[in-house]
Amino acid sequence: MKKILLYSALMMFVCMNVFGQQQKNMYMTMQPQKTEVQVLEETVSQLQADNQAMQKQLERMEKEVGLYREDVRAKEAAINEDQGHWLTLLSIVIGAIVMILGVGVPLFLNNRNEKYLEKLLSDAKQEASSAKEQAEKAVKALNSIQPQVEAVKEQADSAANQAEQAKQAVETIEELKKHIDAIEKKINNDAINAEKAAKEAQEYRLFTQALSEENEAKSIELYTKAIEMNPDYADAYNNRGNLKRKMGDKEGALQDYNKAIELFPDLTTALYNRGLLKKDLGDNDGAIKDFSKVIEISPNDGFSYYNRGVLKMKMGKLEEAMQDYDKAIELNPNYSSSYNNRGTLKKNLGDCKGALDDYDKAIVLDPNNAAAYNNRGVEKMELGDYKGAMKDFDKSISLCPDAIAYNSRGNLKNKLGNKELALEDYNEALKINPDYTIAYINRGTIRGDMGELDEAIKDYNKAIELDPDNANAYNNLADLWLRMNNYDIAMKTINKAIEKDNNLYIAFATRGEIYMAMGELYKAIEDFDRSLSIENDYIEGYENRAKCYRKLAETEEDPTKKAELFTKAEADEKTAESLKKDKEQ
Repeated sequence: MKKILLYSALMMFVCMNVFGQQQKNMYMTMQPQKTEVQVLEETVSQLQADNQAMQKQLERMEKEVGLYREDVRAKEAAINEDQGHWLTLLSIVIGAIVMILGVGVPLFLNNRNEKYLEKLLSDAKQEASSAKEQAEKAVKALNSIQPQVEAVKEQADSAANQAEQAKQAVETIEELKKHIDAIEKKINNDAINAEKAAKEAQEYRLFTQALSEENEAKSIELYTKAIEMNPDYADAYNNRGNLKRKMGDKEGALQDYNKAIELFPDLTTALYNRGLLKKDLGDNDGAIKDFSKVIEISPNDGFSYYNRGVLKMKMGKLEEAMQDYDKAIELNPNYSSSYNNRGTLKKNLGDCKGALDDYDKAIVLDPNNAAAYNNRGVEKMELGDYKGAMKDFDKSISLCPDAIAYNSRGNLKNKLGNKELALEDYNEALKINPDYTIAYINRGTIRGDMGELDEAIKDYNKAIELDPDNANAYNNLADLWLRMNNYDIAMKTINKAIEKDNNLYIAFATRGEIYMAMGELYKAIEDFDRSLSIENDYIEGYENRAKCYRKLAETEEDPTKKAELFTKAEADEKTAESLKKDKEQ
């Protein structure tokens, strides 16, 4: 019983340590507050110590129970041994009485000796009485030790009960230990999760600070810190890449986009941004691949269709480009730039009305779309609506005074014969963009027309320096050398233009004029034929070929051939006149 009380007290002590300690910390006001984690850690330590103490107490109790059991077994063995002795003795006495009676009675009957019989009976009675007394003593002895046996049994039962209670206490402690282990594990997990959450919160704070930071260099620094905390932060790589691209660090931007996509292959924002960067770097195939991947992941991404259409149009895949623009407009019917670019594509395909309709739609959707005003102005200029074209160019420049709009307006002023004003616009265009190749070519043309030949040659050479594959620059420079009667340099230069673009009709026309100047009329006719096969509405091509036919006719002695040449010349002249009338209308 003392041990049961001891275990009860021990359990109460454990409970008081678990629950009492928490309550005590909850109400402390004069001392520093302990965190929940610290309280639980102290509780776990106390419970572990108590558990060890109870385990040792149980071991001692088990040893004592073992000793009690040994005493019981010894006493039971002694009692059994004593009972065996007394029973044996009683059996001997009873056997002796039976034997005496079995022998004595016949003797008595046979010898008829009453005295002997009486004496024998008297002795037997005495022996029986003695045996009875001894039996009674044995019974008394047995009865006297029975309480001791019962006491021993009670002690053994009590010890067994105590052992069972101790076992249950141990099992309870084991369960409590498991519960404590679970609490400790939860505390550790909570601590890990809390640390992870704190780290993620810090990463997110740096990310949001970078988003709101106006200084691009500081924003990059914040993204870098976020990446240092979490090297797998794909969005941070993507955003840092955007800033690097904006600041001109295209190689660094590409590395960041690549890393973001490596971490998250389906991150459409990184794929789209890398596509834009590759487009800027001239990697059209790589850019198209990225935009196509975005479309595969997100089929309703209209901007990817739009940008892929831009690239396909640039690569001459006009039908595919048209499909992409149509899809981009279907997905995002209010995106002005899609209509503007589709208008340019329609113009290249010869659909002038469709082009104007798209430009008009682009301007309706975005009245501040300077590019749409410029493109519509170019179309109106080619259609002879010079007043409308000038209005559109002026509007484009007022919205966004960029080099393209100034160059376009310069072309219109040149067409109207205002070469000085045209030169001013070209100068303004090159002031805005010193690397604008087309503006150098157009300014070179104006300067050549104004007799500033050396300055014109400088402009053409600058254009070739900026764009070594620009066939128009070579063509215009060759035409300038032709006007300066330097046929050899003119021929080398125009051959370079045709090498760069063998479908440039004006280049074959220029070489035809060089051959005309050199007196090689049949070669000139071949080049005019090639030029007109590419562009059959080229009026000057028909006029120059007619001149070649007439010159050949003048020197031809065969009347039949002479007549044929004059007939061809007249046919070309009529075609040229018809085209002029159509153009005037």
